[in-house]
Amino acid sequence: MGHVIRHTSVEDTETARMRFCEDYAEEYNYESDGGGGCTPEAEYRSIDWRRHLVFDSYDKADEYLNQFDGRYVDVAVLYADTSNVEPVPSRLKTIDARLGKARDRWEKAVDAANPVKDGKTFHTCPYCKSRISLKHLSLTVSFYAPDGTRREIHSQCPVCRHTLLSETACKRIDTAAENMRGIVKDRNRLFEEARAKAADKAPRVWLVKTEYHC
Repeated sequence: MGHVIRHTSVEDTETARMRFCEDYAEEYNYESDGGGGCTPEAEYRSIDWRRHLVFDSYDKADEYLNQFDGRYVDVAVLYADTSNVEPVPSRLKTIDARLGKARDRWEKAVDAANPVKDGKTFHTCPYCKSRISLKHLSLTVSFYAPDGTRREIHSQCPVCRHTLLSETACKRIDTAAENMRGIVKDRNRLFEEARAKAADKAPRVWLVKTEYHC
């Protein structure tokens, strides 16, 4: 037995709304534990289409609908679809260049901390002081930058499971990541500002919250 809650984007046309209800009714009759019997027309009538509520972003509409999760009511609100809106190209190019340089510094900090480098044969764990043969080191640790970049290195002690990285190396990685984090925030803010300005003229889309047991 499960519990299905979905927030689905639907175009603001009668045809699209009815098509959504048809798909929902088919899914409900197949999956739910209510014995089926749902019709597209019944689902259309059961949804509270709140046309008077228009949010300037998907995230705000989604946040509003979250309050109805778990209450078994189907509610729909409108939001401005600004997903294709981007900042002024020159400003985006500038901040992407900053982000690229920061990413390079982060990657170099992670790579420099990798104990399996420079032809070394053994490495002493800074925690348990075990002398580890790097030739047989197989445990890896993944590092993720604030922009989602992933770097994997052999940096876990097979004896105590702590990182083989020194405190200094960890601080360098953290500092590089913090620098990236600030630039990522600035980049996200550029998009938020551009999309807020475009919201008034952007096409309206329904976000429909549905829920049932299965």
